[in-house]
Amino acid sequence: MPKLTPPISVIIPIYNVERYLEECLNSVLDQTLPGIEIICINDGSTDGSLEILQKYEARYSHLVTISQSNQGVAAARNRGLLMASGEYVAFMDPDDYYPDNDILECLYTNAINHNALICGGSFSLLDNGNIIENFQSWYQDYRFKSDGMIAFEDYQFPYGFTRFLYQLEFLRNHSISFPTYNYFEDPPFFVKAAIQAKQFYALSKVTYRYRQGHKNPAIPTHKWGDFAAGLLDLLTLSKKHNLYKLHNIVVKIVYLDLFRPFYKQVATGRNSSGMLLEEIEQAINMEWLTEEQRLMADRFPLKHAHLEIFAKENIELQKKFNRFLQGGNPIIIYGAGCIGQKVAMYIQEIQHVHLVGYAVTSAVGNPREIEGITVREIRDLAELCPTASVVLATTDSFQNEIMATLDTLGFQQIWPIEYRRFQLFNTSKEN
Repeated sequence: MPKLTPPISVIIPIYNVERYLEECLNSVLDQTLPGIEIICINDGSTDGSLEILQKYEARYSHLVTISQSNQGVAAARNRGLLMASGEYVAFMDPDDYYPDNDILECLYTNAINHNALICGGSFSLLDNGNIIENFQSWYQDYRFKSDGMIAFEDYQFPYGFTRFLYQLEFLRNHSISFPTYNYFEDPPFFVKAAIQAKQFYALSKVTYRYRQGHKNPAIPTHKWGDFAAGLLDLLTLSKKHNLYKLHNIVVKIVYLDLFRPFYKQVATGRNSSGMLLEEIEQAINMEWLTEEQRLMADRFPLKHAHLEIFAKENIELQKKFNRFLQGGNPIIIYGAGCIGQKVAMYIQEIQHVHLVGYAVTSAVGNPREIEGITVREIRDLAELCPTASVVLATTDSFQNEIMATLDTLGFQQIWPIEYRRFQLFNTSKEN
């Protein structure tokens, strides 16, 4: 009797996740869709992950484990793709899980019924025990409001590839696999597949739960080059296929997440990936950018020669700011939000600075203190205006209005923080 084709091959790359692996595997094994194939690629784990996999493999005939030397998650997934025999493939990370037992059945049924090459649902996060299913800003595209076919040219969102099924024959016919990067390998995979498929079937149902908060979110230095390469892939694809929204999302990521570490390399005399930055700059279509992204591109250069000049200017700006702080005047931080708190952390590392506390326009809705630093209304600090200096630590959109208020109250020594530049200041923790 010929062997039946599995409806879905679930590919799980595993590296040192013994703490969460059983929950992940159980969520796959408990799926109501019969006949699935589970392919676990042990990517050189040094903890107890392999022992757990061997225990499950002995118990379940449709789960297979392959071990290899550590080659990275992209190589592990690609090996899984070579081994898969399912009609569709799904990708599961070993510290995540399916939130319901009918996820794969729901995805597969809809993929078949709607003849979809790609079918996916909504995304969710598990953050330190809290389940997050609603997202803000451009992350709203993690959720689908209703079921139906969506053209990728209307969607243009690169994240959350694990909530989708992909027809295996389609991937193989078009040689779609993961670029062998150590970071940011999945957005190029998803975007290439979605562009080739042109459309996908979407479900409002949450089909994946991503765990965060259990590992350091900071990207190791050796992965920045791969991050840049993945972003360059997306810029190139978006340009080639006239995907304006995606282009702007990628440029936003470049300046929010990539610029700072590359700037640090230049500022400290290292330049391991300077050519990649220049390629990224050349790939950006300035005519497509929103006003916000164009402003960022104009203000923060990517070409190495320009970046060197910018780094020198920013180092001098930091020295000038430190002299402002150490000028002998009491320091008030106007703004008790994220920017204000980061400025406070910076100031606390500077010697010979008297920090009075935070100032806010209104005490309503604000705490009385944050990490031992008092929070008061600015009008209650007006008696300090002859001697105090104010660091204005808010977003740019509020600064003109607050400057006018400070002027009315009589404050003369004011330093408005340009947060993007402030983020680039060196701190003692980085030395």
